[in-house]
Amino acid sequence: MVTALHEGLATVPDRIISAHDSAQQFLGLTPRTTGRRFTQIGLWPIRPQRRRAKERT
Repeated sequence: MVTALHEGLATVPDRIISAHDSAQQFLGLTPRTTGRRFTQIGLWPIRPQRRRAKERT
């Protein structure tokens, strides 16, 4: 449903978000890559979990 809304809005010329009127521009933000964003919130680099040794019976 949300996707259909955005697809519909994308066809309306007055609803196009250009670089000069984007939220990033208004808020003074610069785009970040996914890797940089994950690093900043502590999700990157992903540290592999240690495998537990099989318990012996």
